[in-house]
Amino acid sequence: MNKENYYEIEESKMYRKYFTEFGLNLYTSYKAFMPMEAVYNYKDEHNYNIYLIAYSPRVYLKSIRVTDKNQYLLKFHYDVSSDNQEYYVVLDNLFLDIPPKNTHFEIVDDGEAVRVYIDEACFHGALRRFSAQFRMESKNGYCCVKIEAGTFFYKHCPIKEVYFDVLYIGQSQGRTGNRGAQERLKSHTKLQEILTDFYATRRSERLFAFLFEVDVLHQISIDGINSKHLAERPEEIENFNLHMDHEHQNRQVINLFEAALINYLKPPYNEKLINNFPNKSSKGYADYFSLDYNNLTVEVDVEFDMKSMLVLRTETAALDEFNRAFSYRLDNNPNRLDMFEIFKETPDDI
Repeated sequence: MNKENYYEIEESKMYRKYFTEFGLNLYTSYKAFMPMEAVYNYKDEHNYNIYLIAYSPRVYLKSIRVTDKNQYLLKFHYDVSSDNQEYYVVLDNLFLDIPPKNTHFEIVDDGEAVRVYIDEACFHGALRRFSAQFRMESKNGYCCVKIEAGTFFYKHCPIKEVYFDVLYIGQSQGRTGNRGAQERLKSHTKLQEILTDFYATRRSERLFAFLFEVDVLHQISIDGINSKHLAERPEEIENFNLHMDHEHQNRQVINLFEAALINYLKPPYNEKLINNFPNKSSKGYADYFSLDYNNLTVEVDVEFDMKSMLVLRTETAALDEFNRAFSYRLDNNPNRLDMFEIFKETPDDI
């Protein structure tokens, strides 16, 4: 049967095209987020090809004091347009596990950071467990580290949800495919436009970068109950072998993930891909149409080391679960069954 005639028979009914249907699962295997000005020098072992630019209210540290239980009591200002804009956090230490008796501190940068001074006797022990996100320096004979107020706030503050409004989604691959988002953002014209527009009018808020490394998995659905599928056996075998032998091209995987995420969130500074995904004429991810995939599932992991639920949102959608997933049909023929239809409950199943 010719592919063009697959759905001409009994158009009112829906059929599986193949006995074995294939889908694509794109997911974020690693992630990081930080203030925009920190992203340029951020390095770890991962290759982040997808980045989001988002904003959130600035966090200000109003005061710190040591309690009679030898703990730190931190008072924050976080303007979320609610009645209660001040939040308190109790910590046993400010830097690694060094207790208050071995440190002292000062609030700097108008409350956006705290400088922690560490006794020389504790310094070498702390250095062995040193986190790459902090930079040690010497000052007045002390070892000291400057820590942003947000580092404490986002990790420890018991707010139910912390919102970040997404402005732009982009990708970074370079000609060789190994350029990370950090390098791309150093010379990014769209970012410069956002910085100019944003900081001219929104000084009470701060820009952040979210970095994602993307990986890919096959999804396979085999219907062992219903024998009514439209592809004839030679086509079935050919389709199966093509999928099993296919080597994913990182460039097409990144293109597909970026396009799907832009279409889902629709950030205000993105102009392309807002309303034209999936697009069969796109050369950027043409492999996945030529292979006749049935379904695309995108998973975005936004679980970070913090008490609050981090929410990435726009006016139209939100990533508001630790591992938010959304799907697209890559075949747009309305008579072709979704590959996961066999798992859905029907009235006879209830």
